[in-house]
Amino acid sequence: MWGTGDLLLDGDGDYASTPTAVTPTDAGFSVTAHARVDPATAGHDMTVLSQPGVHTSLFTLRYVAASQTWEAVVAHEDRADAPTTTVSAPADWAASSDEYLALVYDEKADELRLYVGSSYPAATAGVAGENTWTPTGALQVGRTLTPDGGTDHLAGAIDEVHTYAGVLTPTQLAQLSLGGVDI
Repeated sequence: MWGTGDLLLDGDGDYASTPTAVTPTDAGFSVTAHARVDPATAGHDMTVLSQPGVHTSLFTLRYVAASQTWEAVVAHEDRADAPTTTVSAPADWAASSDEYLALVYDEKADELRLYVGSSYPAATAGVAGENTWTPTGALQVGRTLTPDGGTDHLAGAIDEVHTYAGVLTPTQLAQLSLGGVDI
């Protein structure tokens, strides 16, 4: 999608992972990616990125088939029944070759933001009184990792994955949406 390479996934169990976890700070964290859903398989939920802990994921950035939306979910504790905050925005993957997605957890402003394409932000939710926690697993690209194994494998492509401790500004997010890497 950008540059000379992207990660193509067929939705049949393939994925990628990083050697370490995303480490949030007391200010929060930001994650971004360009994603393309295969229209032939858009009838099931698919995960773009997730950051597992022992019992649940700190965050999941995914496509929800029933509503044809992008969704960002943040768990506030590492336990199976942890309270979560969710934001969603319409997917417009059919109108373009890929969508730029950004999840920003701004702990100081008590806000979870989801950016889709050029919508800054596309959706927000308050997270007053909630904190992040430090995950233990490797960042998952193209699936959600649960204690029972991988689920919601992506059929499509992912490119330009970026993770940051702290909160990116709208200007920095706009630069990343255009394929920038030096922010």
